[in-house]
Amino acid sequence: MVCENNVDIWRRAAFFEETGETYKRIISISLKPLEQFALNLGQGLEGAVDITSQLSPKDSHFNVKQFETLKNFQLYAWCARTVSMLTARSHAEDRFGVAQLSGSNATVMSTLLSCLLAVEVLMGKKTTIQSSHGLFGPASIKWATSSIGRVDASVGKRKSGPLHSKAYAIANVLRVSIYVVVSAFHNEMVNSAKSGVLEKDWITSEKPLYGTRELLLQKLHIFLDFQA
Repeated sequence: MVCENNVDIWRRAAFFEETGETYKRIISISLKPLEQFALNLGQGLEGAVDITSQLSPKDSHFNVKQFETLKNFQLYAWCARTVSMLTARSHAEDRFGVAQLSGSNATVMSTLLSCLLAVEVLMGKKTTIQSSHGLFGPASIKWATSSIGRVDASVGKRKSGPLHSKAYAIANVLRVSIYVVVSAFHNEMVNSAKSGVLEKDWITSEKPLYGTRELLLQKLHIFLDFQA
């Protein structure tokens, strides 16, 4: 609430104190549910599809772990909004460069992108990296049959089940959250992309929670073009 609303800057000053401990702690706490969310979805997408009596016929392609994971929509929404708004506010209010120096910017962006990719694959999109020869855009990521993870072939046709509705809602929150950060840092990101350091500044060097670093980078370029 403090980050999203137009309040006096001094009310947010504690987030950006010089040691950076407060900022890092808040980001870490807020990212944990999102990290687990991406891991849970990823594990389900890599394994076989389990149909259980807990699921309605329209949602039968979700396995038990995904079923339980998607029920925490409100928690994921709060967490995504918190980390995205803190990151965006840091652009103008982080006098000590805490967000950038701590690596929080890259961690936040990588987590949000991983979560979004996992949700999109769950909803029927299957991603493969396309050679773009330096050019990025919606065509850089191909939605094809051979991809990361396996999903029931009927997933893309079942869009009216209650769990699918939650998946779409979560995807929407994640897209908005990513755009909040991209809008705040757009000029810097574009310059980084031209210099070839966008990945270094905004994608963690560790293995992503879901997908690959190359895939996350291509997805980020699509957001930079405001075509996600």
